[in-house]
Formats: sequence, C-alpha cells, structure tokens
Amino acid sequence: MIKRNSISPVAAGFLFALGSAGLFAIRPIFVKLVYAQGIDPTTLIAFRMLFSLPIYVFLLCLFLRNKERRAKLSLKNITAISGAGLLGYYASSFLD
Repeated sequence: MIKRNSISPVAAGFLFALGSAGLFAIRPIFVKLVYAQGIDPTTLIAFRMLFSLPIYVFLLCLFLRNKERRAKLSLKNITAISGAGLLGYYASSFLD
C-alpha cells in the first residue's frame, strides 16, 4: 500500500492565506486593464458575481449533503443568509 503524505491543516491555512493575499494584491492590475477596455463598474461587478456563482453553488451543495447541518437551518434561514451574502458581496464590490 502506498502511503500518501498529507498536508497539515496549519500548512494548508498558510498556503490559502498566502494565495489569497497574492491574488488580492494583483487584483488592481486586472481592474485597471478592464477599465482601459471601456467596461463600466456595474458590468464588472456583474461579471465578478457571475464568475463566483459556481463556487458558492458548490459550497451550498456541500452544505446540503451534510444532514446534521441541514437539520439545524430552515429554508427561510438559508434564504435570508444567502440574500444577506449577495447584498453584502455586491455592496463591498461596488464600494471597493
């Protein structure tokens, strides 16, 4: 049997933090290039939200697969949380 080396949770967290900081740092470069093409901020926000949608749908599917977590939240709560997240994401993107 082949033993796979796994990464520790601390190392994984460090790598995720490092990756997100790097991507966050290069974001203004991409925004400047997009604005140079003549795209307005509202369209850019719409595209950002559209491209991030599959990630959130995937996370929702992972959440719904876990019966223990699903039993703790009602559909009304999930809808309210999703709506607050959507408005918060839009507002933070628009104000940034």
